[in-house]
Amino acid sequence: MVLLYHAPGMLPGHDFYYLTAVNLFFSISGFLIAQMLVERFDGASSRRAVELFLINRWMRTFPLYFLTLAVFVLLSAITGAQGPTPVYAVFLQSLTRGNEVFGPSWTLCIEEWFYLLCPLVVFIAGRHRRSVRLWVIIGAALIAFVLIARIDLYLRLDRLTWEDQDAVFNRATLLRLDVFVWGMGAYFVRPHVRRPSFIAIIGAAILLVDYMIYQQSSDGWFVKVILPSLTPAATALLIPWALSLRAPPFMAAITAFLSTRTYAIYLLFYPVMFVWFVRFPETVWGIAGAAAMTVFLANLAYLAIERPIMRLRPMRAPATIPALAE
Repeated sequence: MVLLYHAPGMLPGHDFYYLTAVNLFFSISGFLIAQMLVERFDGASSRRAVELFLINRWMRTFPLYFLTLAVFVLLSAITGAQGPTPVYAVFLQSLTRGNEVFGPSWTLCIEEWFYLLCPLVVFIAGRHRRSVRLWVIIGAALIAFVLIARIDLYLRLDRLTWEDQDAVFNRATLLRLDVFVWGMGAYFVRPHVRRPSFIAIIGAAILLVDYMIYQQSSDGWFVKVILPSLTPAATALLIPWALSLRAPPFMAAITAFLSTRTYAIYLLFYPVMFVWFVRFPETVWGIAGAAAMTVFLANLAYLAIERPIMRLRPMRAPATIPALAE
């Protein structure tokens, strides 16, 4: 969905679908972050748990990101187009406003800064890091902080175009730090959910209401202030139900293949399209070719770069979600 959104002309006017897909990614990431912090490092000291968490996450995200960034810098130098600036090296390009160059990297900025925030909490919590009450208090405080910041910004800013609104309220790192909290909440709540399908229906209903409101006005206070938090909350409600499903073997194989290549696809599709549409027309077939090339290169990147590096990590991912275990 996100790939199609960025493909020229494929999903005009369907920004809500794109935002929902991104928020689902955030929710799943939050679930996995909580799982790693609580289960994988349970026997380690707070300091060691922080070290292991950061080493594992950075070995997963840094190598391919900086390789793709270098390619993007090279392409920009060759074509004369605007290229990434030094702030991209420290994930500051979207701190207060979503970046325009190498656009998809805004989600990684939020993720990397959240990676720093969570270990800080773990270190301070010490032996109490399994306390659900502690995480609820911290999560609620973070959500309140972000909501207050959005309200303040909404009251101080004049009417914005969609592009400005999206860049400020949806893609600014400081205003989206709560997105992982909802997935983390799904992790702590999941053992107590007896009817995951009922919870999923509630999440789907919230998404439907969000969509109806968004269609009526994409520039109101609800869309700017509430929707960036409510949508990831709704997608998080789908996680317990999704984990209860048993996919057919062939679907499980396809899911496992794509999920292990998703990060590479996410990073590579933008520069691939950057080059692809210089040579090929922006038609359905042209976009299909760009997508196929992206998947091909992502598979190569996974096999040659990501997988060998991940095997060197001190601890591997837990297997609660088999398709994402690598």
